[in-house]
Amino acid sequence: MKKLLDFFYKYRTITTVIKLMAMSLLMLFSLKWPILVNVMLLVSIIFVLTEFEFDGFYILFFLVNFRFVFRNNLNGNIPYVTIVFLFYFVYSIIRFFIFTKERPKINWIVVSISIAYIVYVILSLIIRSFSFSLLSKHLVMILLINYIFLFREKIDYIKIIRYFVLGILVAFLIELITQYWFSENFITMDLAVSAFRESRHRGLAGDPNYYGMDLILAISSLCYLIILKKTKIIPALIAIFLLFICSYFTYSKSVFIGLLFMLFILILFSLINDVKKNYKQLLYILGVLLLSVFVMQFILNKDLIITFKRFSEKYNIPGGSGDSISGETADNITTGRWTLWKNHLKYVFSGVKEFLFGGGIGTHVPPVEAHNTYIQTIYELGFVGALILLTLFVVILKNIGFGKTLKSIKHWMNLLPFLCGALMLASVNYLAVTSLVYHLAIMFFLVDEKNAAKLEETDVIKNK
Repeated sequence: MKKLLDFFYKYRTITTVIKLMAMSLLMLFSLKWPILVNVMLLVSIIFVLTEFEFDGFYILFFLVNFRFVFRNNLNGNIPYVTIVFLFYFVYSIIRFFIFTKERPKINWIVVSISIAYIVYVILSLIIRSFSFSLLSKHLVMILLINYIFLFREKIDYIKIIRYFVLGILVAFLIELITQYWFSENFITMDLAVSAFRESRHRGLAGDPNYYGMDLILAISSLCYLIILKKTKIIPALIAIFLLFICSYFTYSKSVFIGLLFMLFILILFSLINDVKKNYKQLLYILGVLLLSVFVMQFILNKDLIITFKRFSEKYNIPGGSGDSISGETADNITTGRWTLWKNHLKYVFSGVKEFLFGGGIGTHVPPVEAHNTYIQTIYELGFVGALILLTLFVVILKNIGFGKTLKSIKHWMNLLPFLCGALMLASVNYLAVTSLVYHLAIMFFLVDEKNAAKLEETDVIKNK
């Protein structure tokens, strides 16, 4: 038995790749035959629980990219990646607290704040309308936050990015295949863009804007690794090129703004940190960007001007005021978000009760939610609930040395995924959404003083 385990451990990279391929094929065929989604759930649980060390955890970052379809009959309330995580969570607790001597140190302040938040959520749901589905989303969010915080020093950031990027690209490939293979399209969402219709791709994430968050975090993380020479540059550049192409296919204004913001921060921090040391890597990234624009516009014949045109479209949002911003209405520029933001904030400040306790978990001001994580959080949880959640994140950031990262100019590049993610959270509602904590893990890892130092101490990989 020991020899068999040693064999699998020695070749675990190969066996993991085989597992990922098997899961990808199951996901592809499950879009044609939904019953296979349940088979993939069982297979995923087995694969995750039989991986060595934290490889099972990394697989979750691969699976989260299939969250829109990796659920019961493609439309269940709880994505199956959440169920896989719960199995892995229980397994990890048993493994590290019962069968090993190297137990992680528990931060009881973080645990106490987490419990306070869950109690608040339960009371809020009981007072208004109890929903086990809503409770489970917030509970899983808190469990995942605590798990990542607890084991953060053992987790490999580079592996997280590799699995996450691979999942994005595989999901996009599956989406493209389904458009030509299936008679009924489960994936593509056709939206009216100007005077014609254009297919907006969203991978298997459910929405182009949520998909955009995946893309921005993946691209910014790879850019960071390239700038600091912590990954093989050619595979990383190829991945960035493909991710750029995927981002263009979304025709999302928030993705477009996110890319521009990322490039601005990347160039700015490179200049601040002595551009002479990494100008080649920066030029490689900019060159890949230009190549991707050329390929998209002239080879794939996709009109990138569509994205620019969408900034001046007319949106008729109930309650829209048409506030003027630089000659264009705020609603047009923000795709109607301006009015949604104002309506939700107007409710929050409409009374003491509304301000303190919000409008209720899982609710929104008609017609749709705020499309802004910060505003939606204040609206649903109120000042009290939002303050508890904010306190949790502040305590975590303090414990991981976020303040020291800010004070050290040479570590400002570590803020790249964090700042890009923070910006993207303002364009969609991510409160208790399945992928939120996975994104937060990517955002927070590099601002963790110990993890950033550990990553910097790794051998520089030659640019081959």
